[in-house]
Amino acid sequence: MPSFKRTFHPVGQGAFFTEKFYNDQEKVIFSVVYDCGMGINQQCDAHLPYIINKAYEDDKEKTIDLIFISHFDCDHVNGITCLCENNLIAEKTIVVVPFSEESKELFYFLYPYVKYVFRALSNSNAKIVYMRSNDAEENIYGDPIRIEELKDGSQIQSGQIINYEDIWCYIPFNLGENNKWHELIGPQISSLKKSLSDRTSFNPNDVNNIMKEIRDNYKKLQKCFRSGSANSINMNSMQLLSLDSSLLKQASQTGVYEQYPLVIEDHVSSNMLFSSVNSSCLYTGDTTLTDSFKKFRILEFVFKRLDEVVAKSGFKGFYTIGMMQIPHHGSCKCYTPELANHKRIASAFVNHSLNGKAKFDARIITDFERVQKPLFRVTDNECSRTTFTYPI
Repeated sequence: MPSFKRTFHPVGQGAFFTEKFYNDQEKVIFSVVYDCGMGINQQCDAHLPYIINKAYEDDKEKTIDLIFISHFDCDHVNGITCLCENNLIAEKTIVVVPFSEESKELFYFLYPYVKYVFRALSNSNAKIVYMRSNDAEENIYGDPIRIEELKDGSQIQSGQIINYEDIWCYIPFNLGENNKWHELIGPQISSLKKSLSDRTSFNPNDVNNIMKEIRDNYKKLQKCFRSGSANSINMNSMQLLSLDSSLLKQASQTGVYEQYPLVIEDHVSSNMLFSSVNSSCLYTGDTTLTDSFKKFRILEFVFKRLDEVVAKSGFKGFYTIGMMQIPHHGSCKCYTPELANHKRIASAFVNHSLNGKAKFDARIITDFERVQKPLFRVTDNECSRTTFTYPI
């Protein structure tokens, strides 16, 4: 029977999530990744390649079809090069990044690691797809697009549906942050470029003054950049909704959506197993959801878009998200107790480290126990790898 497997991999203070579709012969026919990285520590160089090799030990000949990068913090993308080195990323691989093509130069300038990852992807001939942001008040999503229609260098809109066959759909979100970045930093970059280009000749004795000018401008850029967010690059983190299209079709015909019994593998905390939940999942990367950032209304926007998609399928009612990622490794800076209380979130998972300077806020456990909702903790402990299997 065809099936779908979603796996949360034990990378600790990092992120590596995979979704695989299997045919009747249990062969992988489509493979998706959301982030691939691990916090830099003494174990990273050996542990991350091991986790990646284990993730694909049963389908080494199958390259990854679709990759979503939430943002370019090292602990979310430093495994991309390992995927490339293992030939898991190839010409057919589509990589969706959380900024528009116009913003690429800005990211290159502020974060050299972005260029490093892009170089690895380019060497593997992967197709880069950019994503334009929008504000919560906008309803410009574009028409649904099929995987095979995505070309290298193409751009999609935040909230636009990406369809895999008639089986599954992915909806990435990025709300308005690129516009803010350009407003804050664009003039500074233009000023720096003009200052340097206006120089028709360089006096060797003036090198120190030129270097000081560059450093001063760079400091202005960083200050201007940080004034837009307390979490720097995290403000640009992509959210991704993974949704079963066939389940929506069934719902439109029967008036209900079935919550399939789960087959959960490898998780040590068997007392957290629960009987049924729908297969949808919301990945949040390092999105900030605390009170001071409510003006972005990220969750409200995601549910509004979800309701529109569900309504178009013919289903009348509220669709519950089966599981949601607690953002930023459970950091108190990005977590709000409202997640545990949210009636349209059935369960949650969080990836965090048991070692070093862990950001995990232990109150999350208490919050989810209080409302009796499952919380899956994925750490750097090998036993915390969690796989969910659904029929499709």
